[in-house]
Amino acid sequence: MDHTSTAAGTNVTQEAFQHTASALFREKGHAAMLDYLFDVSVQLGYILKERLALNIVYPLYSDTRFQTQQFQVTINRSKPEIIQPLYPPSHPLAQPTTPATHTPTTPPTHLGSCIICFENVQSPHKPGLRAFEFELNGRPFFLQYPPFPYFDKHTCIVEKEHTPQVIGTITIKDLLGLCTMMPGYVVGSNTDRLGTGATNLEHRHYQAGQYDFPILTAAPLRTWECEGEDSTTKIEWLSHPCACVRISGQDKNSVERVTTRLLDGWRGGKIEGLKQELQTVSWVSRLDTETQRYQIIMIARNGDNPRFLTRPTLQALKREFLGVWEMAGYAILPGRLAEELPALQSSIKEQLQNASSSTLRPLELLTQISKVTAQQSPQEPIDSKASPEAAQLSQILRLEDAHPLSKYNNWVFEFLLPRALPLWFRHQQQQAQQEQQPSADETKALDEILTKATAHALQHSYLCMVQDNSPL
Repeated sequence: MDHTSTAAGTNVTQEAFQHTASALFREKGHAAMLDYLFDVSVQLGYILKERLALNIVYPLYSDTRFQTQQFQVTINRSKPEIIQPLYPPSHPLAQPTTPATHTPTTPPTHLGSCIICFENVQSPHKPGLRAFEFELNGRPFFLQYPPFPYFDKHTCIVEKEHTPQVIGTITIKDLLGLCTMMPGYVVGSNTDRLGTGATNLEHRHYQAGQYDFPILTAAPLRTWECEGEDSTTKIEWLSHPCACVRISGQDKNSVERVTTRLLDGWRGGKIEGLKQELQTVSWVSRLDTETQRYQIIMIARNGDNPRFLTRPTLQALKREFLGVWEMAGYAILPGRLAEELPALQSSIKEQLQNASSSTLRPLELLTQISKVTAQQSPQEPIDSKASPEAAQLSQILRLEDAHPLSKYNNWVFEFLLPRALPLWFRHQQQQAQQEQQPSADETKALDEILTKATAHALQHSYLCMVQDNSPL
């Protein structure tokens, strides 16, 4: 992040920060205030830029049926992985839980019982935390950076009063108010149901960022023009990996009315096959500075778990629930993948190189299978029972249950190999055309192919996660 804001001192108090930030907001707008807050947070040691630099950002991914969007996959190595319960306590697969405790070796990281309450600002546990205080719809709020922002100007906007996260008309009013206050800034909200993305259901908060999320450029599959007093507002069903609609219009009050009616219909209506009491919404909103149209995107969610959880095969990659930004097209995968995926590639190479076969060398086995699967879609898993070669490859590559990477066994055959085999097939074709004999370079080629296939498999896996977490 390249900022040119007012220089920040290393001992700026919350009071001094608020004075300067308020002046910047009035005179130069929200971007200047956010840059100043970021600089202060870095200089006070709250945000560690060297940790942010460890994050892995893959190239934008557009090889999908969603042609107007480019999806982003990242591995976030600067924040811990949050493992929440995947199943309700009454479910047979629920894991026993124990109360969180603090010991002398694991001191508390915040004051009181809530990690986002205002009392944590400039507290002994968070001495470098500063926040911009303001009023929204007659209620006090504050805006702060998380210690591990995901993207440019990624902030958390918190109501000062400790009030539960409940989705309703107040949510819509707040989103539109924030968009008016900070035009062009993308404001989002997680849900109010367990297992649908929110990590803190006890305290109302929003998230925001300066990023062109793929969902914002999603093409409409169907459009409805509103009538009467809302004739300037339209509703669009979007082409996106999850079920979502966009409400847009220049009249803020009209957008609020239409969105409220849709929310009431989603939460209060009976939809066959869905538990009504678990209906909820993730939100993405902004005021488009070019068209001057308010946009609110409602992402359908339902807390009926494990039904709308990420499938077990993909939980090897991520067990956390998908939050609003991930549903919007920006994947935030856990930092452990930075070590586990290269280790998995090395394991595959080692197994192929060390395995012995009375019929075919392992690399020849890859070639035989790649010929059979050459016309197969990368979305189709490799069936280990489809041929003797596939069964043999499964026997070679499948890791024992005790192996730390055995959780990836199914992912390798369902996502990685369907992308690696076509690349290997093309490599063999090129060698044949150039009349080259297999050599030691095949090991290098295999390494490059596995690296490329892993990235493609990761990107496709993420889109499947979004689909899994959608109730429609």
